Amino acid sequence: MRLADMRDQLRTQLTSDAAQRRYATHRYAIPALHRYPTIASLISALEDRASIGHKNQDRLLRLLVIQVQRSSDAPLWQQIMLHGFLPGLIRVRASTVSREESGELDSLLWTLFLEVVHTYPIYRRQGSVAAGILLDTRKRFFCVLKKRCTANEYTEAFLLYAEGFGEFRLADHMVVDGPRWTTDELASARRVLRRAQLSPADVDLLVETDLGACTVRQFMQERDLATGDESTDTRMQHRLWQRRRRARGRLHDFLRKARPVR
Repeated sequence: MRLADMRDQLRTQLTSDAAQRRYATHRYAIPALHRYPTIASLISALEDRASIGHKNQDRLLRLLVIQVQRSSDAPLWQQIMLHGFLPGLIRVRASTVSREESGELDSLLWTLFLEVVHTYPIYRRQGSVAAGILLDTRKRFFCVLKKRCTANEYTEAFLLYAEGFGEFRLADHMVVDGPRWTTDELASARRVLRRAQLSPADVDLLVETDLGACTVRQFMQERDLATGDESTDTRMQHRLWQRRRRARGRLHDFLRKARPVR
């Protein structure tokens, strides 16, 4: 099923009397949900961060992830999570380059999203839950698409990569679990990046922190850029974030000119 068609179906299911009765049963046992008498009010809180604040929304998402992972009624919480994350998933799907219109890639994306929610390390992972889940889902999705590319299709694969980062501003420390690029794939990646006329330093930064799933802090340590002074290292980290964002932009512009989005 296409993601754009899921919202109405999910809302119909979640506002049914049967779903509301299931929700009410769980709600009475969870104090944090007492302020949300209906599923509709819970969904509204997920969709409108301004109404409850970023921290409260993050706490609510953490609670929902725990319910997905532990509740005997996981499908109900999955539907609520999927409804709340649909706008972000639609942006991820829209960033891909494909003539596929059957909904197969949409189904793949929301399936990967549910896998991420079920395995998300909610107690170990720091930072925004929303950003972390979207980041993991996007990277897993991209890994699957990458595997479908032949050795001569790296330009298309990198366009997916560059387009995907165009929509998000994510926390740097979120390292993704899952498949890593092989040595040969990274070598091919470097060739594409060099064709985009990125500097050797920018090539290393993108390859190691985006494709190699290395954090900027780890990159600093490996390159002897870390001094041990927290304020100095934080300034260096922010400079590298800015440099990486500019490099992503140049790569994106190069790839769009090399192979326009269809």
